Amino acid sequence: LEDVPSLLTPETDGDLLLDSFLRLGYCQRMMGSLSEAEATYAAAGKIAKRRKETARALRAQIGNALVVMVRGNLPRAEELLAEVIDASARTHCVDVTSNALHVRSAVAQRRGDMGRAVCLAYEALQCTALPNDRDAILGDIGAYFIVMERFDAARDALMVLEATAATELYRLNARANMVILGARAGDKEIFETWRSRI
Repeated sequence: LEDVPSLLTPETDGDLLLDSFLRLGYCQRMMGSLSEAEATYAAAGKIAKRRKETARALRAQIGNALVVMVRGNLPRAEELLAEVIDASARTHCVDVTSNALHVRSAVAQRRGDMGRAVCLAYEALQCTALPNDRDAILGDIGAYFIVMERFDAARDALMVLEATAATELYRLNARANMVILGARAGDKEIFETWRSRI
């Protein structure tokens, strides 16, 4: 993937170039190459601003905020995400707003503020129309409730996800979290039922 951006130019391949940079930044971040990811997201942001691609520029900023979060600077990550939420609301980039709220919920979770994490995730859920984003958010809400020991609420969220997930991956994640719920709640029936379904 690192070779793809070098084969493209902003003038003739702008959309593909930006999407390649955003994906490359994601891959670098997931591999722990944080400095490289930061540079890639910065390059994507510059190209997007030059091309007046507001949504992609904001997505690059979300990627940068994720790098900052992984490095442990949670207040700075929160600042960056607040800027994205404000800018995306002004420009009606609803899916970007949802994405930034979802990431902000992860920041709240890392700070140990589980109630706020749930509220932010619920806000994100309300303003997304993308099935995969909806499934990821609902899965996180279920996981947050497990940590909070709100087992009934967690079960409800995970049951909805398991029944309606757009892909098998999110369905399997819901089942795995139901097993965790059963273990944390000391409910052998839930544990055995969902373990058998994985």
